[in-house]
Amino acid sequence: MPYPDRWFGLVTCLDVLEHTPDDVLTLTELGRVTRPGGHLLVTVPAYQALWSAHDEANHHYRRYRRRRLLEVGNEAGWELVRASYFNSLLLLPAAVVRLARRGRGDPTHSELSFTPPWLDPVLTLPLRIESAFMRIGGRLPAGLSVLALFRRPDVAQAIPIRPDTRELDLEAALAV
Repeated sequence: MPYPDRWFGLVTCLDVLEHTPDDVLTLTELGRVTRPGGHLLVTVPAYQALWSAHDEANHHYRRYRRRRLLEVGNEAGWELVRASYFNSLLLLPAAVVRLARRGRGDPTHSELSFTPPWLDPVLTLPLRIESAFMRIGGRLPAGLSVLALFRRPDVAQAIPIRPDTRELDLEAALAV
């Protein structure tokens, strides 16, 4: 990215990570341009089992579970502040449509085209309810998307963790 190191205090990566071939490399680069103590807000689509024409039409590489997004963030050097699924109330209807259409239809057209524009205000109501719940500290156990807020560690506080075992990497810690 054409920005100097440690330039931003807050970086957003909203429904972008699934479009990149190497998600760890992407989050590492976002870390480069984020100040120590700065934050990264990430949203990604959830559940590989919901892969559909929408993902094909939008050139996605993957979908995520909450745990996998946290592993990728950790591997890229980020500290987790908070994470949750969202768009939970529409998960079941969306899953039914996507699974029913699997293997049928044009993979260049997203299922989002099925929704008439006049229905958009109604469909935002569940998101408003979830937003209010999450604002008071709630965490949703499932949803169409995952949201994570990461923090860039201060250089002195950065202690590498092996993402596969969650154990302290002593050699890397001693090199800090």
